[in-house]
Formats: sequence, structure tokens, C-alpha cells
Amino acid sequence: MSRRAVSLPPSYGQHIDNSIVLSVWCCVMIPLSFGQRYVWQRMQEAPIEQTLGVNLVRLWRIPDGVRQTDVRDALIKLTGLHEALRTSYREDTRPVQVLHDRYEPPLEVLRTDDPRAVAASEAAKPFDLAVPTWRALLLTSEDGVDHLALVAHHLTADRTAMAVLADDFLTVLAGRTPEPVAQPREVVAVQQAWGPRNDAAIEYWRGQVRTMPSALFPGTTHPLSSNAPRLRLKAVSREAAGPARRTAAEQGVSVSHLLLAELARDLHERTGETPHLMITSANRLLPSWQRSVGSFVQFVPVRIEPGSNARAVKGALLRAMRHGCHDVDVAAQAGHEIEAERGVRLNLEHLYNFMEGRLSGGNLMRSTPPADDLHVTSGPARPLGPTFYLRAKVLTELSLELRVDTAALDHAEAEDLLLTLCERLSR
Repeated sequence: MSRRAVSLPPSYGQHIDNSIVLSVWCCVMIPLSFGQRYVWQRMQEAPIEQTLGVNLVRLWRIPDGVRQTDVRDALIKLTGLHEALRTSYREDTRPVQVLHDRYEPPLEVLRTDDPRAVAASEAAKPFDLAVPTWRALLLTSEDGVDHLALVAHHLTADRTAMAVLADDFLTVLAGRTPEPVAQPREVVAVQQAWGPRNDAAIEYWRGQVRTMPSALFPGTTHPLSSNAPRLRLKAVSREAAGPARRTAAEQGVSVSHLLLAELARDLHERTGETPHLMITSANRLLPSWQRSVGSFVQFVPVRIEPGSNARAVKGALLRAMRHGCHDVDVAAQAGHEIEAERGVRLNLEHLYNFMEGRLSGGNLMRSTPPADDLHVTSGPARPLGPTFYLRAKVLTELSLELRVDTAALDHAEAEDLLLTLCERLSR
């Protein structure tokens, strides 16, 4: 594998050690959005080896006939269209995002026969928050097929934003201009003006946290206090995808509602507790935010009563999503106050995330599904992370990835959970 750097015009800055030094006069400092503050809070709580997990990576095939200079020019145009790509971060009395008037990203060119491996390796490298937190690599091969690997810190983009960038990148390469979208500073202004809405979100948060068990799985502690090994398992089922979609359509719910109802049922049977899970909330609440590039996602607590069917789960999630966009600092303070009232340390690290397949954005990092119907694999897990985290998506197959503390579930129990969920959804 060989490396070389594309020579870029020095119009916006100076190259020093393959980075850009930006002019300090052309910047604006604004507060973080609620989604960014959630990411920042997680970064402050966890060691560096855990925070590397906030990097997102995508791998896109470059259309035939596109030159390296076309790729470079398209990336430069994207930075002009999306303020998030011209934003760095700093902390004085509070964290802020620093919007730069101009930024020209370095583009590195690598020749490789394994673009996925290179992209994954780049995703494992930390970012310097003092410069815009994303990087792009043009990956070429002997067979003439080129790819673009784009890595972004979660402060810069969430998964929806990465799909938007994929679409916009191809649009720019085709000589067209993407439609204008709301910029992060506009999002911040709206969120800060939501006084009564923010107050209602915190009251919802208080109500949920007051009734949750101190630990869903008996014998577990907060992840930052746990020394137990961690597992990562993935189950893929082709057979479950079709029946799950049909059942969801018949009941007027989504596959996510079906899966969450079955998950809550299983967890209640295993633990005897009423499941309280932290659910991802996309928080793209306004039409103008749907294609914004930024970090919007937060987690919101949801209590799921034992025996709840998919329709009941849908109702619980709708209530939660109305309060999903909240001030994480105020929510954290509310949590500390409730811990003091109850005299316990609460473990909120039981997460559920359903990712829509339509957000893939042509991402080639997604592995090819196995030929057999139900396939379970295991792999190395980061040493730190949530006590329980189930990520699910449905494309041509149902895919479930579970990262779990072994104090909660051992390998056999974790595998049984995934197999049970797949089997129930395939009925």
C-alpha cells in the first residue's frame, strides 16, 4: 500500500504536518447543539479508548471517469455548503463550536486492494478538535476502481448526516448543486428558544428516571465501575426480515416497535425487572433539519411495561420522542438529584438503537450478508461501553448487533437472546 498527498492550493491556509492552519479572524463561536452536547458529555465521562467509538466512517465508490481533482473540488464545495465541515471545537468556560469562514480539507491518496480495511483503520484514529473533525481519503486500486473513505467525528455528523454527505458528494460530482439546508447555528438558535418544550422534556426525564431500577441486570454496576469483560455478537437473519415487515404493516407499527416489544418481553423474563431502555431519538424535528449535516441524535429513557405489545410500545416511543430533544446538562443534573433522593447510583447504560436501512447512503463498509439464513458471529469488543447496547436494522435481512457486559449476560445467554429475537420476528 502506497501513500501520497494531493497538492492543494494554499488559498485558505498553510499546510503543516498534513493539516490546515486556519485564519483566526474568520470564525464565529456558537454554543453546541443538544446533540453535540450529548456527544461532548460522553467524551468527558469516558477514557479515550471508548471515545474513539464516536468516529463514523463511510466508504463510497467513485463513479467511473471522475478525476482526483474532481474529488478534491467536490470536497471543497461540500465544505462551503455545510458549515459543520468548517467547524472546530474548544472549551473555555463551556464547550463551543468554532465556525470558520473557509476550510480546505487535505485529501490523501492511497493505493490499496483492501479499501474497507484502510477505512476502518482511519476510523480508529482520534481527531484534533482544534481543526474541523473529519478527513477524506481517496483509495485507488490496480483494477481501476476508486473509493472515497470519509471519517467524521460524531460532533460533526450523525448517521443521517453521513448519508446526506454521500448524496451531496455525488450531486456535486455530477455538476449540480444540492438544495440548501439548515445550518448548525440555526438549529442551536431554535433549540435555545424552546423554553416550555425543554422544561417538559426534563419533567418527562425525571418521571422516567424516578421509577427505573438502579440496575436492569442484577449484579451489574455502572460501566465506568465495571471490570467485567465485554462481548460483541451479531446475528443476521434473511428469513426474519420479510415476516417482520409484513407483521408490522398489518399491525400499523414499525419493525422497530415489534423488535422492542419482543426485547422488553425477553429482558423482563430474564431479569424480573420492568425494562427501562435508553432509545435513540433522531431529533430532526423540523422539515428544514431533515438533511442538515450535524449531530442531532440523543438518547431518551423509555419504560416498557411487561406484556406490552407492539402498539403499546409505539405509544410509549411516541411520547418519548416528543421529549427526545433536551438539554443534556439539565437532564444530568436532574438524574443526580434523583440519585441523591433514592440513595443509589443509577445505571442508565441500557441502550437500543434501530437504524433505518435507507440511511446507508451507498456505504460499502456494510459487510455482505451470509448465504445461510441465520448466522451468529462474535468479535472483539471495546473494553468500555454501555452495559447493554442492541443495534438493529432491516435491509434484505434483519441484523442485530449486541454489545454487552458479561456481568449482565454471558456468551451463551447473549447468543440465546439474539436467536430468540430473530425466531420471534420470523413467525
